[in-house]
Amino acid sequence: MNRYLTDRSRMGNQGRSHHSEFDELVRNHNLGVDGDKEAVKRAYDLGKKMYEADSNNHLVQAYYGSATALLGRDAIEPGERMKLAMQGVKILDNAILQDSQNIDIRILRAYVCYRLPEMFFHRTSYAIDDFKYLASRYEQDNSAIKQEFYWQVLYDLGLAYKTVNKTNEYEKTWRKLSSVSTDPKYHNLLGESEVKSDAFQPQSVTKDWNQKKNS
Repeated sequence: MNRYLTDRSRMGNQGRSHHSEFDELVRNHNLGVDGDKEAVKRAYDLGKKMYEADSNNHLVQAYYGSATALLGRDAIEPGERMKLAMQGVKILDNAILQDSQNIDIRILRAYVCYRLPEMFFHRTSYAIDDFKYLASRYEQDNSAIKQEFYWQVLYDLGLAYKTVNKTNEYEKTWRKLSSVSTDPKYHNLLGESEVKSDAFQPQSVTKDWNQKKNS
């Protein structure tokens, strides 16, 4: 997911005066997703500064929201984790209200909501909405996202449905994935009784949250 967003975000920001600053925001954000806590802080500070300078830049707003949620992931105190995570998703929700057809913003919100433990945050339905949107965009125009990412979206959509106990939906989604994907990785995963979605996530953010909760 990180490399995909970096490539798309660069394409979408050619000619902007703060192009290099935006690249730095994306770079630090993606390092933060991979577990670099100092990069999360840099992404948050830079995203906040850029958004305050241009509140009409909704992609920057979305990165700022995602970085805020990542700060919550890394916080030690449970109340602070909850507070920052909810602040982050609120910022992302506002970005989508302003620019609902922006694929990059949809990806950012989808994976923030997807990673948050459903028991505490009840955000899986938002991830489902965003995954469905992304899949639909590809099915309407296969240049909208990369084919490999479309397969990943279907897989993660299935897991999201499974999280909220929508059995018919996740089975239907994974049947579709099985029929369209040529990657044996997905056929192997779908054949397992217990599956984990980590192909685009170098570490499990949900696991990280739960480890902090139990520490």
